[in-house]
Amino acid sequence: MQLHPVVGYSWEGYVIEQICQLLPHRVNPYFYRTQDGSEMDLVLVKGDKPFACIEIKTTDAPSVSRGMRESMADLSCKHNFIITAGISKPFDLDKDLCVLGLKDFLNCHLPKLLK
Repeated sequence: MQLHPVVGYSWEGYVIEQICQLLPHRVNPYFYRTQDGSEMDLVLVKGDKPFACIEIKTTDAPSVSRGMRESMADLSCKHNFIITAGISKPFDLDKDLCVLGLKDFLNCHLPKLLK
């Protein structure tokens, strides 16, 4: 099934809004992009230290792009996630990267990150 081209942007915006409304004042959300095009959809920062990188995808079988790997290396976050629209059970894509749905992120992972 082909999805409309704006579905990804709409999903990304929705996920970012859901996460940002739960963030305390001491945590700031940022979009990260380098001059060479490496990017991360959402980076959570306490003070001046990034602690979580979040990429947002609509696919059930996400892959890690070179740009995402470079962003994760640049930011050196301990917690890295891909939030997808259709994953029902979280799984680790790599030792430092978890793929999960929005509900699992909001209910299980975000509260632990904010402690």
